[in-house]
Amino acid sequence: MQAVQPTAMLRLERRFRAPREKVFQAFTDAAMLRRWFGPPGYEVFDAQIDLRAGGRYRFSAKKLPDGDPFYLSGAYLEVDRPARLVFTWNWEGSESDPGETRVTIELRAELQTDEDQTVVS
Repeated sequence: MQAVQPTAMLRLERRFRAPREKVFQAFTDAAMLRRWFGPPGYEVFDAQIDLRAGGRYRFSAKKLPDGDPFYLSGAYLEVDRPARLVFTWNWEGSESDPGETRVTIELRAELQTDEDQTVVS
């Protein structure tokens, strides 16, 4: 079987004034993730996370105030706390489903000031 080559790649980088472990936790702790995940005007009302290689996740979200729920799910491929997280991403039940996406989050500490900073890419 021939491996599927990606058709597009998107790279984003963001800096946070927080220790690397805290930023990693924001991506992997269900209660923390529900507080920030998604665009303005949306709410993640449920997040189930089995944080281990081979484990799965599922997020339930909706547009506020009374939008229909939609679901995101996938599997964790790599979990290297607090440096790296690799997982698949699927839009469940979407009519315009682009298929499975692979997401890689890398966190590195930067000490440019007296504060902890974490770069996420």
